Amino acid sequence: MVSLVCQTVVAADDPAFGAPTKFVGPVFTEEEGRRLAGLRGWQVRPDGSSWRRVVASPEPQAMVELATIRMLMTNGAVVICAGGGASR
Repeated sequence: MVSLVCQTVVAADDPAFGAPTKFVGPVFTEEEGRRLAGLRGWQVRPDGSSWRRVVASPEPQAMVELATIRMLMTNGAVVICAGGGASR
């Protein structure tokens, strides 16, 4: 059994970088969310009655470790892999 964290190739000019929409991390009050956004360079948005950080979710172009995953599976390994990707 092999556990593998994968890297995903994305296009640098993907429009998602200009309009982050994926909520990540804990919830904040509006005041705290805006304070942390200013302090850390985050973008935040309302998520229901709370505020959360948002990040880009660009369209995946390729998986860096695909050849490794195929080799492991071909040789009988059970492969558990995870990585980033677009959510639609």
